[in-house]
Amino acid sequence: MQPQIILSLNKILQYAPSFDEAWKQLVQEIPKAFGCEQARLYRKHPSRSELVARAGVGDRGTLISLPFATSSVAGYTALIRIPILLKSLDRSEFALIHPELRFAPQYDTATSVVTRNLISLPLSHGEAFLGVLQLVNKREGTFDREDEAVARLLAGVLARKMHEDLRLPKGPFDALVHSGLIDAETLEAAKSTAAQQRVPVSVVLRRQYGVPPLEIGASLERYYQVPFVPFEGKVLSDAALMGMNRAYLQKNFWLPLQREEGRCIVLVHNPADLNLLEDIRHALGASGYEFRVGLPEEILAFLGDFSLLPEAARGAVTREEAEEELPAMEMVEEEDAAASDLHELLSTVTGEENLDIGTTSHEEEDISAESRQQAVSFVNKIIIHAHKIGASDIHLEPGKPGKAGTVRMRVDGACTKILPIPEALLRPVISRIKILSGLNIAERRLPQDGKAKVRFKGKEIEMRVATVPTVYGESVVLRMLAAGQALPFEKLNLSAINAQRIEAIMKKPHGIFLVVGPTGSGKTTTLHAILGRINTPDKKIWTVEDPVEITQPGLQQVQVDTSIGLTFARIMRAFLRADPDVILVGEMRDLETAQIGVEASLTGHFVFSTLHTNSAPETVTRLLEMGIEPLNFSEAIQGVLAQRLVKTLCPACKQPYTPSDEEWDFLVAQYGEEYFAELGIQRDGAQLYRAVGCSRCGQEGYKGRTGIHELLVPTPEIRKAIARRTPADEIKKMAMAVGMRTLYQDGIAKIFRGDMDILQLQKVTASD
Repeated sequence: MQPQIILSLNKILQYAPSFDEAWKQLVQEIPKAFGCEQARLYRKHPSRSELVARAGVGDRGTLISLPFATSSVAGYTALIRIPILLKSLDRSEFALIHPELRFAPQYDTATSVVTRNLISLPLSHGEAFLGVLQLVNKREGTFDREDEAVARLLAGVLARKMHEDLRLPKGPFDALVHSGLIDAETLEAAKSTAAQQRVPVSVVLRRQYGVPPLEIGASLERYYQVPFVPFEGKVLSDAALMGMNRAYLQKNFWLPLQREEGRCIVLVHNPADLNLLEDIRHALGASGYEFRVGLPEEILAFLGDFSLLPEAARGAVTREEAEEELPAMEMVEEEDAAASDLHELLSTVTGEENLDIGTTSHEEEDISAESRQQAVSFVNKIIIHAHKIGASDIHLEPGKPGKAGTVRMRVDGACTKILPIPEALLRPVISRIKILSGLNIAERRLPQDGKAKVRFKGKEIEMRVATVPTVYGESVVLRMLAAGQALPFEKLNLSAINAQRIEAIMKKPHGIFLVVGPTGSGKTTTLHAILGRINTPDKKIWTVEDPVEITQPGLQQVQVDTSIGLTFARIMRAFLRADPDVILVGEMRDLETAQIGVEASLTGHFVFSTLHTNSAPETVTRLLEMGIEPLNFSEAIQGVLAQRLVKTLCPACKQPYTPSDEEWDFLVAQYGEEYFAELGIQRDGAQLYRAVGCSRCGQEGYKGRTGIHELLVPTPEIRKAIARRTPADEIKKMAMAVGMRTLYQDGIAKIFRGDMDILQLQKVTASD
């Protein structure tokens, strides 16, 4: 199918007097263009989080109403606002998208069309969500990604025409201009002032221009097409907030208003912010949602923070009333949003906690002494904060000109926005980081890499620093490399059979053992846990790493330094002259390093290393493709362990439940019916666990990560297959026949143990 098809469909839209008239023709032409049976149009209800459709001919068709919920494919499309392609309506395919996703048969019943496969696409124009388009039943075969790509183009032109017909405002405050309350110049001035003061535009409109909050709310209601809820002087109690953390809600400007029968009514400052809506769904875990729009300053007032309300509005709620409702809430003085967020970050660490940071002789750029001091303090505080929350990376990202930048931190594998950083402070902060890491502060056009070391409470923290020029300025990432202790082998959460096989491999006098997976999957942690088990006085163990992140007594550890020619290969050649028993190579990056590793293993040494591959069988073929001699490698290899890290359910709040028949059948099928009996789990009494959220996990429902593993141990037959360069798929079949289980199977076993849920497993791997 070619995108030119969209041009002919677009002509129908252009020449029709209205979208409704165009749709009467399009509902016939779209199926012809896509080779499918039916096109379905669901429109968003003008004031509710619902989809409505007329199934059938004209006004005589059946009226269908679907909530934004997992109870229908259309409703779930409206909820997540991304296309869904279903090649069938099998339970297993639904479960891959969402375990509670269902298909609503109302449209099928009304039109006598039995849905077999479909594409479901959101109709959005700008920030306005307008409905859902579905293409149903491909006549030949099933829909593919090419169909989806062309359907996306169609959805775009349909949404534009729908938006024009509805005459929706182009911005959230444009209705104020159309109604004559303010003029366009005043609105632009208010936006500029809000950007400078780092406060919401609605705050400026109320304070400086006297625009009534109900008028602002009406404008938001018109733009976002959801009802406006004003603040009427009542601070919500903890019970009304369903146990949610107030600080989290204040930071993100939303709150739950009501929850009934699995559906939530949520007040939010921007119902079009898809990232925010995803966070809300994750935090609440409801099956359906109704959204309402509120002013940011009034959402804070609902939560007991009146700092952004005008003085006149604060009189509606006295300080005593607020403190009675919120005994733990501290009233704050009025300040701009960015400064408030910065204050919140800085308040998490006390002033007496300082970093011992050395500086270099690089000349600093011309900035004021005040900005320089602020930058030094800011950098110290974000490093301390990252260390305290266990972040692996700190991201400093520039915003558009005139907009604040962003500080994000990666915790448990997921990036989280920490706070905005004022544009005026961003460049001094980046300069400070460059000085710490020995980079050229005057070079902003090219990427740079460096390292910095700091000392916090007697503990050394090493950071790798990378700067990348973007269209809006330099972006900086600091990877935290705090040296730590080796994790005990028992804490790796290996299955019993995998732990037993690896312990058997440890006892072998020579060979190669590889741990593979993407960056950040815990490979180094696993290898050091194994070394910790075999680290005895009778063994000489050398390690070469870049960088050394985990230290252990008894190990001779060397760090790569390419600037002086100290590479993996050069260090390994030196090791072979230093009487080793065991060698750990941080990564087999190239053919030379891999060849030295194989040669070392064949001459009486045991070599441990890592590789960036997706599965254990694929690792074998990858090394052979690099140029390793197959016969030597087949003799040297003792095992390959592939792994991923998966978020674990919070042990304090995870909730047990009995799986439905659909969930049980899905998990059994995904593990493999021929293998499932080995888990020893019976249908009667089987339990799964779901994420809930509590104060210990920050209402996330997840805390920490654990590993899932796939262990290939070569048999004589597998060694012969490696020597013959047998493809990875064949090696996988042979390995599974002798006990290897895939990453996905290991994850399902740990789902039944209560470590994780299917959603987190599907984020890091997929069924085969």
